[in-house]
Amino acid sequence: MKNKSQMPFWYKPLRVLAAENDLTDRDMARIAGMAYSTYSDKKRGKIRWYEDEIYRICNHFKRSAYGIFWPESPQS
Repeated sequence: MKNKSQMPFWYKPLRVLAAENDLTDRDMARIAGMAYSTYSDKKRGKIRWYEDEIYRICNHFKRSAYGIFWPESPQS
């Protein structure tokens, strides 16, 4: 398993988004339209995200994919 410094970019923003809305990973999985175990693997970077899953999360929270799944500005 990866340690926190090796987690993908989206790991922290997804955790923060869930916490701000008082949601569990099971709730987030339901929003994304997938099983809890699949969401957990995707959040940790073990499986790739598909566009429709990203869309569902962003649409539900009325947020852009930038800042959640990609940095808002290029990293130097």
